[in-house]
Amino acid sequence: MLLKIIAETIQEKRGISPEALGDLMRIYPDSDKSLFQHIAQKGIMEEEELLSALAAKLGIPYARDLKAEGFDSSLVSKVPIAFTKKYKLVPLKMENGVLTVAALDPLNYEPLDDIRVILGCPEIRVVISSENQILQAIHFLY
Repeated sequence: MLLKIIAETIQEKRGISPEALGDLMRIYPDSDKSLFQHIAQKGIMEEEELLSALAAKLGIPYARDLKAEGFDSSLVSKVPIAFTKKYKLVPLKMENGVLTVAALDPLNYEPLDDIRVILGCPEIRVVISSENQILQAIHFLY
């Protein structure tokens, strides 16, 4: 689902034809980079611009700097590092029963629901962030 929204966003912002975009997406699986990094590397759209546009389109915040968002290290101790690395997400803080999680793919609901259950939270708030920011946060916290 995120892939479709990324494609729509690029078409809206850059006017790239569906065929050219299809070629880009076919090449992507062979890349060892995130889709956002791959798109930036191909010169189509900068990662930060794309993440910001996606956040606006999805109606969620874009967290450029996760350290500025703040971390609650007590949350991290309950979530396996392998889980956070696999799904490119990290719990940030809990406020008034609402868990804030930074995720590269905010539409991948299953791991978001899993982290909500693991931490026993009734409600979750997702912010989108870059893979680099999420991995830096994981390495900082673990």
